[in-house]
Order: sequence, then C-alpha cells, then structure tokens
Amino acid sequence: MYAQEFKVNDYLSLKLEEGRTVLYVKGERFSHCKSLLLEVPVNEISALDEIESIDEAAARLDDSLGGNENATMIPPEVEFWGHCSNLQVWAEYGYDTQLLHSNLAFPLLKKLVEAGDPAAKNVFKEEIARRLESGYPSVVEYLIEEDYFDYLSPEEKSNIKFWKKLGVVPKELEFLNDLKLSIGKEIPLLTGFKATFHGFPLGILIKEGHIVALGLKNQGLEELPDSIGNLNSIEIIDLTGNQLKSLPESFGKLGNLKYLALSHNKLTGLPESIGNLHSLTNMYLEYNMISSLPESIGKLEKLAELIMEQNNVKALPQSIGNLNHLRTLSLEENDLETLPETIGNLRSLTSLDLSGNLLTSIPSSIGNLRSLDSLNLSFNQLTFLPESIGNLLQLDFLDASHNQLTFLPESLGNLKIISQLYLGENKIVKLPNSLQYLTSLKTIELDQITIEANKEILEKIKEGASIWEYEDLSHLLENH
Repeated sequence: MYAQEFKVNDYLSLKLEEGRTVLYVKGERFSHCKSLLLEVPVNEISALDEIESIDEAAARLDDSLGGNENATMIPPEVEFWGHCSNLQVWAEYGYDTQLLHSNLAFPLLKKLVEAGDPAAKNVFKEEIARRLESGYPSVVEYLIEEDYFDYLSPEEKSNIKFWKKLGVVPKELEFLNDLKLSIGKEIPLLTGFKATFHGFPLGILIKEGHIVALGLKNQGLEELPDSIGNLNSIEIIDLTGNQLKSLPESFGKLGNLKYLALSHNKLTGLPESIGNLHSLTNMYLEYNMISSLPESIGKLEKLAELIMEQNNVKALPQSIGNLNHLRTLSLEENDLETLPETIGNLRSLTSLDLSGNLLTSIPSSIGNLRSLDSLNLSFNQLTFLPESIGNLLQLDFLDASHNQLTFLPESLGNLKIISQLYLGENKIVKLPNSLQYLTSLKTIELDQITIEANKEILEKIKEGASIWEYEDLSHLLENH
C-alpha cells in the first residue's frame, strides 16, 4: 500500500504507514501519533465549554490521548487526515501547546528546535513558562518531571507568579520575597532531586505547596529574614559559607527541621529558641565564632550529630547531658577549659573529639560513655586521665597525645578491643603493667623516653597478640 504524506511546513510532515500516522521532523522519523479523538458523551459536552487546553479536556473526561480501549474506532485514513488538520492548526497558531496534549506538544516542539525551526526556537521557552504559569497540575508535573523546567533561566524560573501557581502557601511566599531582597536575586526551584542530608545544591525544593528544603551555600547572605519562621514544613536547610552573624528567634518555629548546616559563617551564638527544633537530628556549626551554647540545646532530644570544631566555645551547658540520642560530638579546636559532669549522660555517644582545647582534666563521669568507640583528647593540657576511662570497653581509638601526662591509669588495661593508642608528646615515664593485656593493638605511639623505660611491657604486648600485625610497635622495639 502506498504511503500518503502531508507536509505541514519545511520542518514537519506526517505519513500514513501501515495504517498508522507517523510524524517526521526534517525528514527524520519522530513518532507515531496516538488516538486522535476523545470519546465525549453527549451529556458531557457542556462540561468542556471552559477548558483551556487539550490536557484539561482529557482530565475532565478521565481519559487521555493515549487511547481508550472502548473508544470509537476511526478508519486509519480518516484519523490520518484528522492528525494532519490538528498539526496544521498547531503550526499556524505559533505552536500553541494548549492545542495538543503536553506529552506530544513539548517533545515535538523540542525536536523542532533541535532541527533548526526558527518559529519553534522563538516560542519554546515561552511555551514552557506559559504552561507552568497556567498552574494546571498534570502539565506542571509533566514539565518538571521531564526536565523542561530546566530550560528556563534562574530569573524565569523564579517568577513569583509561578510560585503562586505551584500553590506555595502565602506565608512561605512572604519568605521567598524577603529572601530575594536579602540576596538580590531569585533562588531556583530544584527539580528531579531527592532531598538528602549531603550535597544539597543551591535552590528550593517544594512538596505539596510547602518548602521542604532550602540550599543557599556561598550566597553572601548576611542576615536571614524573620519570615524564615513561616517554613513550618521545612526539613533541610544548608546555609554553609555565608556571612551570617546570628539567627533570628523565629528560627525556633521550624519544628520539622531535621538537618541544619551553618558551617563557615560568622555566628557568635545561637538563639535560645534553637531548643524548639524537636525534630533536628544533624547540626553542623564548624568554622564560626560561637563562644557559648544556650541551655536550651538540651531540648534537642533527637539530635544525633553535633559538629562544632573551630569555634570559641569556652564551656558547655549542663543540659548537654540531656542529648540522649547524640552519637557524634566534635568540639575540636575550641577554648574549652572544663567539661560538665553531665557529659557522662551521653550514653549513645560513639565518637567524641575534644582535641585542640585547654582542658586540664576530664570528669570521671566520662567512664559512663559505654558506647564510645573513638575518643580524641590530643593537644590539651591534661596531667592525668581518670581511672574511669577503663570502663570504656567499646573503645577502639584513643588519642591522648600532646598533653602533660606523667602517668596512665592501670584501668587502661581493661580496653581489650582498642586497636589505636596515641600517647606521644607527653611526659610519661612508666607505663602501667596492665597495658600488656592490650592484645588488639595495631598502632601505638609513644615518646622515645617512654619506650626506653618500658621495653619489657611492650614486648609482653607483642607476645600476647594472637596475630602479629603490629608493624608500628615492632619498628619501635627493633630500633630502641
């Protein structure tokens, strides 16, 4: 059977091939057309009087141009000429995407742009923006899921009419406007991105009309608008690398916030309202100028990770001990001189880094941290370790180097699974005999004077090993 052909313009044509209508763009096969018509019951015709697009008509009838098994059968040739007529009208009306179903109109328009059609190039982005602004749910969802939204510039993406059409609640729109004034530009909407706790990019993620994630890394932001407290559904905020000196009290209204990154700012403290963030699990505050933490921090009952290295913290509040779910606490390179006894209440803690502070002692309550497997006390001014340190039976890593230690507690020998022990740059002369029972050691660091005075104990550590892996220790004994 000979193929019928219809030419719409220099770029678009249709052919009837084996009973099916096939589209061609610049002579290249594009796709075959699907069902031509919607089956409209007579009693429902009036319901279509106010429709604005084919997509809306399809939805009104609970149908689609993908076809309906019960639809009236149309002879292939009649359907071919029907498609020809539709595509001819579509082209004559400047590729108006309301005249075709979006799942045909936009892929076809994109293909025409790629083929060099100047008319398609002129309207492509305009059609994307216009249909997004229409706010029709299935069209908006299609354009976002198929990445057509990404063809728009940041300015085009952030048109406030678009935010409204997406159904963003008014209070959150207020924040978007205030944010634009603060940083001098619009923030793009993120598409095709699942919110995670790591690597969140620049942009805003919206779900069911609410902002659920906000990424503003390195935007030069000096102040957050009070209206950030309107974001009742937000779960992730990344403000790393800005110029923030403080947070508004309204920050405490973010009851669903789980992840908060404020690293590399100029914060000198946190608002008391921070304790109201009852859903918070991860908080990153490193490289700021924070000198103290509010007592309310003890109310963060779900907090599992608190990173505060490179700040100016001089003391921890007693309430720190209320963080029952805290697993990681990093306070490296601060100005701590003492620790509260309540630190021993952190029974879920597995990693504690106190290196680079001004500590002269460690409270005996540290022995209550029975889940701890990593403890870094290096670069302080410690003169002794508490006997209770021997209660840390899960400890695998202990660094007490670069202190003023003159002796070690006998209880250190209880740490049967410890594999890394760093004690260099101290004033230790005599090692406790109990160290010979540390048969899991793989790495041990000691000063030369300590090695010379304790060869016998070190040899016993070596002999007690079930598997010889102590290259560091072996090297020390062979050379001294």
